[in-house]
Parts: sequence; C-alpha cells; structure tokens
Amino acid sequence: MKKLVFLLFIVLAGTIYYIEAMIYTEQDEVLEEKTKEETEAQETIAWDGEADEAEEEEPMLVPEGTIDGIYLGMTSEELVDLVGEPTRRDPSAYGYDWWIYPMQEGQYMQVGVEDEAVVTLLLTGSDLGLEKLELGASYDDLGHQFTFENRVNFEANGQSYQFELSDSDVKMRPLVEYSNGYAVLYFDTFEDTLSSIRFLDGETLLLERPYSIIYRGELPEYEVPSPEIQKRIEQGNAQQIFDITNVIRHRHDLPAYEWDEAAANVAYMHSRDMAENEYFSHTSPTTGELRDRFEDENILFRMLGENIAAHYVDGAAAVEGWLNSEGHRVPLLSDEFTHLGVGVFEKYYTQNFLVPWDEHLRH
Repeated sequence: MKKLVFLLFIVLAGTIYYIEAMIYTEQDEVLEEKTKEETEAQETIAWDGEADEAEEEEPMLVPEGTIDGIYLGMTSEELVDLVGEPTRRDPSAYGYDWWIYPMQEGQYMQVGVEDEAVVTLLLTGSDLGLEKLELGASYDDLGHQFTFENRVNFEANGQSYQFELSDSDVKMRPLVEYSNGYAVLYFDTFEDTLSSIRFLDGETLLLERPYSIIYRGELPEYEVPSPEIQKRIEQGNAQQIFDITNVIRHRHDLPAYEWDEAAANVAYMHSRDMAENEYFSHTSPTTGELRDRFEDENILFRMLGENIAAHYVDGAAAVEGWLNSEGHRVPLLSDEFTHLGVGVFEKYYTQNFLVPWDEHLRH
C-alpha cells in the first residue's frame, strides 16, 4: 500500500476549513491510496465605533430574461407563478428553506425562501443565459466587468461590515456587488471558467459569513435548529451534493452517478465519527480505513473513493471546494466510478464513490 499526503493549512482565530480526498483501487489484491488535504480558514474581528445610517435595501433584480425574472425579495407566490413548485424543499442551517429545481436542459437552481420571500439563489449547470454572468465565462472576462477585491465593504441596518478575502478567495470565489445585493462567483480554477453563482441579500450574507469579516456593532445569528430539523438539513445537504456533482458531470459530458444507499450510510457514519471524535481524516480511530468501513458493512466493491470536507457553509460550497482541488476532481469527474453515496453530519461532508462488485461483473 502506498500513501501520498499533501498538507497545507492556515489557521486564523482557531477555525480551520478542510477538504481531503482518497481513492482506493482494488486490482488483484493491490490497494492504491491517494490522499490530499487542504485547509481554509475564516476569522471574525470586531471594532468599536458608530456606523452611518444605512439606506434601506432594495430587492436585487436578476437581469431580465434570467431564470424567468427571479429576484431577491420576490414573494414565494410570485416564484411559484413563474417557475412552478419545487421538486423538494430542504431546510438550511440559516433559517431559510432551499426550494430545489433539479437539472433540466443543463440548468440547476436552488432558491432560498424565508418568510415567504426569496433571500438567496444558487445557479449552476451549463447554460443559464445570464447577462453579464454567463456560466462558463472566463475569469479574465468577468474581471473586466467586475472588480475582484480583497475587501468588500457594505452597510446594513445601521451597521458597517467589511469582508476580507484571501488571494485564494479572490481567485476561486470572489464576492461582488450585484444590483442591490451580492454574488459569490465560484470559478473552476483548472478551466478558468465560472462554475456556479450564489446571489444573497445582505442579511443572508452576514448569517453565512463565507469569508473573514470585520464589523461594527453586532452580527446577526441564526437560531440553532432542533434535532429533527438538523437531521433534515443534513439529508438535504447530502442530496444537494449528489445533485450538484451530477450537474458538474453533465457539464463535462460524463454519465450521472447512481445513488448508493449503502455507501451513503457509510459516508454518514464517517462524517458523524469525525464530528463527534474531533478529528479530520480518512483513517478513523474507531473504524479504520475506508476499505474497513465498507467491509464491516459487507459491501462488495471493485473500486472505492472518498472525498471529505469540513466547515463549509453548506454542501454546495463543499462541492465547489472539491472541484478546485486536483485530488478531489479525480473522483468527481471519474469515468470509472459508477455509484455515489453522500453523508453529512453537522458541517462534516463525506462522498463515497464506488464500483459495486456486481456492476463490475455486468460490464
């Protein structure tokens, strides 16, 4: 068995963001493992002082002709009139519900609705017809239309805030003002193209805090969900990771992964194990290696792979993180794996890829 480990970490205010990938390939009892770990961080710093009175925020209008005219602040009734009922509604960790509109003709959309109003919007796929923000546009082209900066200032509810973006943030997920709201632009840095877009109103951006932040006054806090709601949040994140993974595969002309419930259960237990035992690794102090976890559940396989991540704002953000790591792209865009199970516990995310033994025999 060979093990290759790459490690990079940055620690700010004691918070670490992790992503890690592993692939097992079983061929005549030979096991090969590839591992990569990266870390990201965020910090929160407060300063004293008075803030100027902020102007009341207007709804952020998505450009005409884009997703049938959806905009932040529109009512849920208007949303249904425009695009119909969602396939499902997943609660988020931030108080709003994700209304899921799965991929059709290469388009995928999640709309965040709170108190019967749209507060955030996630778009990905291959072609959404966005003005100024066309998916697949190059980083340089969009850099001519928007100013990508390390500091983004804004005021809301009479308070001042400043997000601090690292150079890596600016390259992979710059934050820009867009109309009367904000947009996080997720780039595929390997192809230098826009992968996904997340629109947010100011309050939702402050709740999620995807970057380091300096602020005056107080930060809004979201209510801790009940155990029942938390379970639904985790299940929703797992399904969203699966959906978005297949959207990315469709973009690269690859077949969709099939959901594997047994692999999803193994993935969930590993995410939970990492959270409860406060470690981050493919190797568990209690359940051993990835191969051990599958064998303990009597799951027969020809190939196994695993991606893990921690402390991203949600599953969609974790997928974009995996996409921008060479080691994690391999299983995401593999033409060998056929099945995928995803498990989420709190903010620990695990993808388990596999070729089931019976699938191998069929081919």
